[in-house]
Amino acid sequence: MEELSNYADFYVWADEKICSTVEKISNDDYNRIIDGTDRSIRDLILHVISMYDFFFAAQTGIPYDQALENASKLSRSGLIDYWKDIITKFSNFIKSNKKESYNLPVGPGKLASISALDWFLLFTDHSSYHRGQLITFLKISGNKGVATDYLKYIIAKINK
Repeated sequence: MEELSNYADFYVWADEKICSTVEKISNDDYNRIIDGTDRSIRDLILHVISMYDFFFAAQTGIPYDQALENASKLSRSGLIDYWKDIITKFSNFIKSNKKESYNLPVGPGKLASISALDWFLLFTDHSSYHRGQLITFLKISGNKGVATDYLKYIIAKINK
């Protein structure tokens, strides 16, 4: 999946933009349940992080439930630091990946083998959806949103 290296870097860039925005909001906004949902910004961040944990659990055999339980106990700054660490770990994993396929848990005790590209697309599509939710939650809470689309990343990279 060497051709996906740039996209893996994009994921780090986009998630770090969200992290730095979330670091600036009030604790009330961070913990407030958003009207019409059953989640706060914190809850949604925990879900995003859990996707990374799920990805690594499926690849390494590390128990997913244990990683999620540990993350849920972190303080606000600890959770954001964990998120920054795990997105870098994800990017490095994608860049060094040599496997052709991975097992995808599809039910209790059931695995399906899918291509490495399909795994990456499944993961990035789902996490992009939740990144958009986080931006929406920030705006609903009265905070400024942040642009994290791929075009903005390419422009930032060219102008660097």
